[in-house]
Amino acid sequence: MVELWMHGISSKNPQGSVRMLKELGFSVVVLGSARDQHEMARGVGLDTYVCTGTFSRSGEFSDESFLAVDIEGMPREWFGSTCPNRKEVREKNISTVESALSETEAKGLMLDGCRFASPASGLGAFFTCFCHVCEQKAKEMGYDFGRMKRDVRTLYKSIVDRRLSQTLQREPFEVANLLTSLPGVCDWLSFRADCTIEHFENVTDVVKEMGAEMGAYIFTPCLSGLVGQRYSRLRRLLDVVTQ
Repeated sequence: MVELWMHGISSKNPQGSVRMLKELGFSVVVLGSARDQHEMARGVGLDTYVCTGTFSRSGEFSDESFLAVDIEGMPREWFGSTCPNRKEVREKNISTVESALSETEAKGLMLDGCRFASPASGLGAFFTCFCHVCEQKAKEMGYDFGRMKRDVRTLYKSIVDRRLSQTLQREPFEVANLLTSLPGVCDWLSFRADCTIEHFENVTDVVKEMGAEMGAYIFTPCLSGLVGQRYSRLRRLLDVVTQ
């Protein structure tokens, strides 16, 4: 059986929106944490999921010290988010998830933004995070942080100086050789995945304990590996996936 899902409803006419969705054959709507909207949707026979962000740079985390750090040591904001490895931010996210599910009594959670920065946030923001928290975490995980930083800087400068694009125009298959010569870049991507999956696991444990389903908005397969969202590792954690 195919289910039709919708993200969000009209804030001006929420009751009319949920009725229209039901009449059009939708069965699930993803909403924010407003309890009354969830009750309206369930009242017309729709299942509801609650959507939350992940590493939000807001409230007590608005200070620049919580930002991700780029390869040149500069703080960078991406998607309104902090460094994904800040313990305080992760704990707050889990607390938010618990509150959202408890308050709305939604069938499940749709987690958004559980990742590292993508190229869409700009080249500088993408080449993060090299803050002191990530450095310590990488070392604890067994990564050679010095090699990681050195090789990522080499790749970054190759892109900025347009040497990479010129090389690929002449030799389109050189990307494989490039990555072989820069193992720290592979380490960086692997580190991003380890950290991202770690938080997905922690959130999933909480969601399952509450008897809800675990879902997420994740990147398309051709980009997911760049931000730490590896499908092969997420498949065992997620009940629902959308892009």
